[in-house]
Amino acid sequence: MKTKYLYLVIALLLSVNGISGTTVKEVSTNKTSITEKLFVAYNNGIPEYYYSDINHKSGSSKSLKTVNVRIYWDIWGNFIKLGLNQNQNLNKINNESFSTKDYERLHFLLNDLHSGIQYYKFDNYSAEKSEQQYYNVDAMSGATVVDASYDCVKGAVKTCYDLYKFTHGDMVSTIVKNTKSSLQNMPDEVKLNKVASKVINNEKVTSPFLNTVADSDEKNSVAYISSAIELARQSRLLNKEFNTWLETCFINSNNTKEKTIIYNYLIQNGYKTKAIRSYQVEKTK
Repeated sequence: MKTKYLYLVIALLLSVNGISGTTVKEVSTNKTSITEKLFVAYNNGIPEYYYSDINHKSGSSKSLKTVNVRIYWDIWGNFIKLGLNQNQNLNKINNESFSTKDYERLHFLLNDLHSGIQYYKFDNYSAEKSEQQYYNVDAMSGATVVDASYDCVKGAVKTCYDLYKFTHGDMVSTIVKNTKSSLQNMPDEVKLNKVASKVINNEKVTSPFLNTVADSDEKNSVAYISSAIELARQSRLLNKEFNTWLETCFINSNNTKEKTIIYNYLIQNGYKTKAIRSYQVEKTK
């Protein structure tokens, strides 16, 4: 019984001592393949999102420009957005800066778990050679011609490839591991745990159960929303009532991370109401 309520006691003590709210901590990766630092933002002891900064070189190979890019993930390792410093931009091989449309295209690419870019091998290629090989189907590895969707930003294939590989690489498993560890001692009565435990155990649920998830007024909304969406993903459910609930949460939310998490999921599933279509993802950190 004591263990069962330990989590709530800790949260209460943090609040009493003025440590409530969001705190950021570094996550130990313990992987030789990961050289970048990973950070997690906790809200009253519950993980809310993760991020990592990478120094990416974009532009032509003769005049590469180093840009600090921040990638954000939800608590289950799904891409949220990228962030740049206010005065920085990604460049193409002609050294033109990305346009607003280019950033939108890059966001959609990074949000696409099934993008054909994952089948290419451009690690040791220059920006120009990557651009040339991208449109050559013989350069693809482990995929058919049908997979060549050409959804990269024209003139920035290497940048798209590098950022996609990092976003969907080894960081994801580290994020999931840390989230599981953070949530495993939550009391059964906490609504977040009722959803998160099913994600952790890789359970499949039915639409009626998903509808009960949508009825919740869970206060730690970012973690709850992320877990509810992940549960829908792993259950492979396309539920109209659930999506409508998500849109309502999207409209009522003042949290940009939460709004973008919902936006990404609904766009992936072809849910494009006016409120969703008109949303602009900020490219700043």
